[in-house]
Amino acid sequence: MKRLVLGIVLCLAVSPHAGRAAGISVASLLPSGSRLLLQTRVAGYRHAVAVGYRSGHPYVGIALVGTPHDRLIWSSRLTATPRRLLSPGPTGAVVVYAAAEGKPGAVSAFRLHAGHVSWALPPGKGRPLPASSLKVNGRTATVASPDAAHIGSVAYQYLTTLKWNRSRYVVTATVHEPVMSPAKYPRPNGVVHLKDGDTVLMKLETAWTLAQQEHGLMDRPSLDPDSGMVFIWPGLVGLTFTMSNTLIPLTIAFLAPDGTILFTQDMTPLDSATPYGPDISHCATRVPGQCYQFAIEMNKGFYTRSGIQVGDKVTLTLPCTSFQGFHSVSVKCYS
Repeated sequence: MKRLVLGIVLCLAVSPHAGRAAGISVASLLPSGSRLLLQTRVAGYRHAVAVGYRSGHPYVGIALVGTPHDRLIWSSRLTATPRRLLSPGPTGAVVVYAAAEGKPGAVSAFRLHAGHVSWALPPGKGRPLPASSLKVNGRTATVASPDAAHIGSVAYQYLTTLKWNRSRYVVTATVHEPVMSPAKYPRPNGVVHLKDGDTVLMKLETAWTLAQQEHGLMDRPSLDPDSGMVFIWPGLVGLTFTMSNTLIPLTIAFLAPDGTILFTQDMTPLDSATPYGPDISHCATRVPGQCYQFAIEMNKGFYTRSGIQVGDKVTLTLPCTSFQGFHSVSVKCYS
C-alpha cells in the first residue's frame, strides 16, 4: 500500500519579464512591515511575479509589476518559511517548497488563469503535502516524502512523479524506496526491486562457515526490522533448518543461484523438532524449486509486509572475494 505524502504550491501570475519595472520594487507592494524572501517571474504572464514573504507569518503571493495598477493580487499563508519558488514553464504555474529550519517541508501548487487562482496539485483544496525534497524539470515534478510510519534502521521515502496536464499536475507514479542512494547502502545487503517499482533493502549478516550456519540467529532477544542473516553455499543444497535456541519468530526465504525466491517458510521460536526447508528426497533428484543456494532469515512477516513474493529476485552484495572459488550470477562481490 502506498500513501501519497507530499506538497506543491503552484502560484499563477502574469509575466516572465517582471521583477523591477518603472522603478517599482516588488517589496513595496507587500503589506506594511513585510520582508520579501523570494521572487520569481511567472511563466506565460508578462507582468506577474510570484513572491514568498513574511508578514508575521510566511506567505506566498502574486504581484503585478509594470502596469498602471501595480499591486499584490493574491496571497496565501504557508505553514513554514518558503525555501524555493519556481515557475517551471506551464503557463501561470508556480511551485513553492516551504520548510522549517532542519525539518521536512511541504509543497503546494496553484495556477493563475484569467485573473483567477486555482489549486493545481492533487488532492487539491489547498492542502500542502509533506515533502523532504522537490525537483522540477519543465512539466515534470518529482517529490520525495519521508515514510514516517516505517519502523527499522533503513529510512524510506515515497518518491512521486507528477506531470503537468493542461491545468494541473497529475500523479504518474509513486514508489517506495530507501532514502539513501544505492552507493551508500550498508554492506552486506540484499535488494529486491518489486514489479510495482518499489525497492526493498535488507541489511544482512553472513553465514559462510559451518560454525556460523549452525549458530545462525540463536540466543538473540530481538532483530532489527530491516536486518537479517543470509546463509551461503558454493552450490545447490537441500539442507533443513531448526529453531533450536532461537528466540525470534522468523521467516526464511530460499533462493536459487540467480537470486529468485523459490519459497518461504515461517519458523516458530524454540522449535527444535520441525525441519524447515525443502523435501530432501526431492532435492536429491534436483527437482526445480527445491534445491537452493542461499537462504535469508528475517523477522516473521517481513517478506509479506514488504510486498516480496515467490518469484521475485534478490540481488546480494556480499564480502565474497575472501572465499576462494565462490561465484554466483546474483551476487555483487566486494573485499
